[in-house]
Amino acid sequence: MRDLARSAKGFRKGCFVIPYVNSLLSAWGRWVVRNQDGGVGWATCSPMFRDGLAGVMPAESRPPIGVGGNVDDCEFTDKAIKRLDEGDRDLIKATYVDRLKVKEIAAKFGWHRQRVSERLNVAGDRLLGHMNDIAADL
Repeated sequence: MRDLARSAKGFRKGCFVIPYVNSLLSAWGRWVVRNQDGGVGWATCSPMFRDGLAGVMPAESRPPIGVGGNVDDCEFTDKAIKRLDEGDRDLIKATYVDRLKVKEIAAKFGWHRQRVSERLNVAGDRLLGHMNDIAADL
């Protein structure tokens, strides 16, 4: 038990984004970029497989998250993001739409680099709360 406590001692709570939230926000970021530029974000045919039909996806292949059947999830995430305060929205946009590095985000907001991950985690928690509210029709 002591070893477990010692190994957790150096761990700072809140220094990472919840993986589920990260996947939702990553998909949302690609969805936003796709809607901004009107493109689909990936080639319709791979030049490596010239024998494949252009624009026809093999049965086992699926579009990336945020494209195709997952658009409803992205719209739901977008509704929750709109409920966040401006600071959280700006941070999420810089991270997932603009795809800035942690160092660039820290410079943009005038924070230390460690503060970026802490704020992203807090914003992710707030986002989940808003998503629960939307799902409960609050």
